[in-house]
Amino acid sequence: MTNRIGITVLLTLGCSSEPLTVDRKSAASAELDTSDTSGAPLPIDTDGDGFTSDEDCDDTDPAISPAADEVCNGRDDNCDGNIDEGLATATWFLDADSDGFGSLDEIRETCAPPSGFVGNDWDCDDTAADVHPGAEEVCSGPDRDCDGLPPAPCRTCRDILENGASIGDGIYTIEPDSLGLTSVWCDMNIDGGGWTLLQRTVWDWADSSQLLTSYADWYTTTVGSPSDGSAFRIAGRGWPELAQGQEHLLVLVPRDADSGGSCDAMVYKGTGGRVLVSSYAAYVTGLQSDVSIVNGDTLSATDHGPSQSCVSNHAVPWFYASCCATCPTYQGGYWSDSPHPMASYTTTVPDLAGRLAADVCGAGGPLLASGGDFVGMMEMAYFVR
Repeated sequence: MTNRIGITVLLTLGCSSEPLTVDRKSAASAELDTSDTSGAPLPIDTDGDGFTSDEDCDDTDPAISPAADEVCNGRDDNCDGNIDEGLATATWFLDADSDGFGSLDEIRETCAPPSGFVGNDWDCDDTAADVHPGAEEVCSGPDRDCDGLPPAPCRTCRDILENGASIGDGIYTIEPDSLGLTSVWCDMNIDGGGWTLLQRTVWDWADSSQLLTSYADWYTTTVGSPSDGSAFRIAGRGWPELAQGQEHLLVLVPRDADSGGSCDAMVYKGTGGRVLVSSYAAYVTGLQSDVSIVNGDTLSATDHGPSQSCVSNHAVPWFYASCCATCPTYQGGYWSDSPHPMASYTTTVPDLAGRLAADVCGAGGPLLASGGDFVGMMEMAYFVR
C-alpha cells in the first residue's frame, strides 16, 4: 500500500505525452520551510525594526539598527562598530572623593560624563571630601576651600583643639582680639588639653629675669620665647580673653637634688578663677584649688600692687600676698646664687596624678631651698583655658 496519491497530468509535448506525479505532502512542507538548502535557519527580525539578525547588531532593541542615528548613550546605535562617534564631546575630570569637584588626576573626552567624573577640575585635594571650593573652614586648620589661603588662626589653644586643628603639644599661632597674632605654647594633653600658656619661668635667672618688669610692661608686652624650656609671658591685657573658661593649670618641674636635672612634671589644677585686667590693675578672683596657684587676688609688679616688696629685685610680677607659696621666681634667703622658681607644697600635697615631689624625682629627691620648706623648680608654667 502506498501513502502517495498519484495524479496523472497529460502534457502535450509535440506529438508525445508523459504523466507527471506530484507529492502533495512534500509541496506543503516546502511552503513552511525556514531553512536554506543546507538546513541552517534563515535570519529573522526579532525586534521589528526592519533589519534581520544578520544585519542588526542588537536584534532585541528596535532603537539599534544600521538605520538608527547615533546618540550619546555609550552604545553603538547604528551598528558601525563605533560608540558615540561623530558627536560633540566635552572634557571630564575624575572626582575620586565624590564631592562634586574634579581634579587633573584623570581626564576623559566623551559626549557625556563617565561615572565618577565631573565637568570641573577645581578640587585641590581629591582624596578628602571636605576639601573643595566653598567648603567650610575651621580656624588654624588647613586650606579646605581651595582658595590657596589658610583660614584665620583660632583665638585660643582650646579653640584649636575643639576645631580639630591640634597636632599635639607645641607652638601655635593664635589671634585673640586683645592681642592680634601671637605665638604661644599649647598643651594639648593634660586633662583633655586645650591649655594656653600665659607664663613660664625657668631655673636660669638670666632667662627668667626678662620678666621682671613694671606693670605697664606686664600689661602691654609679650616677653620671651614660647619654646619649651624658655622663659615666656603673654602681655597681661590678653589674659582675661584667654582665661574665659576660668580654668587654671600649674605645671611644676622639680629640680633633682642629685643630678641637678629635671624630675617628672607635677600638675595642679584650679577652677572658677575669673581674670580681670585693666591698664592699671590685674586680679584673679574666686580661684579654687588644692594649692595656692595664686597667693593673693591682686598682681604686684616692680612699681605697682600691694606686695611690691615681694617683687623687689628677685621676684617677677605675680599675685603675691605676704609673698608666696607659688613663687615664679624668688631668692631672698632661699637661694645663694640667684632667684629661682619654687613652691612650698609639692612635698605634702599630691598633684592631679596623686604624686608628691619625692615620687617624681630620683632617690635623692627634689632639691630643697635653704630652710627645707620650698622645692626648687626647673620650670613653673601657668596655663589657662
